[in-house]
Amino acid sequence: EWVLAYKIEQRFTKDEILEIYLNEAPYGGTLYGIEEASKHFFGVSASELTLAQSAYLAAIPNLPTYYSPYGPNKDKLDARQKIVLQQMKKYGFISNDEYKEAMVEEVTFLPQEDNF
Repeated sequence: EWVLAYKIEQRFTKDEILEIYLNEAPYGGTLYGIEEASKHFFGVSASELTLAQSAYLAAIPNLPTYYSPYGPNKDKLDARQKIVLQQMKKYGFISNDEYKEAMVEEVTFLPQEDNF
């Protein structure tokens, strides 16, 4: 794996690697990629996501079935979303005001039956 990682880093920039990952990340079932997940869960393009919605999508790929917003572990997904926001604030990707706003935002997922 380290050889493959080395070769990929020689060919692509860090931003390109991240873009490839975001376009291929699993979000459960047949959902792959941030754009498809954004439309499936929220009904909007990835470019229109709020910070709070984005944090939810960042939390899902680690265990997409376990962290499904439609499954029995929604509370675990909520906790992971908060961790994502805390880390973004900690490392300076978002301001304290953005963090506070995202933490109180009421995020609603589309009903599961509307997505199939």
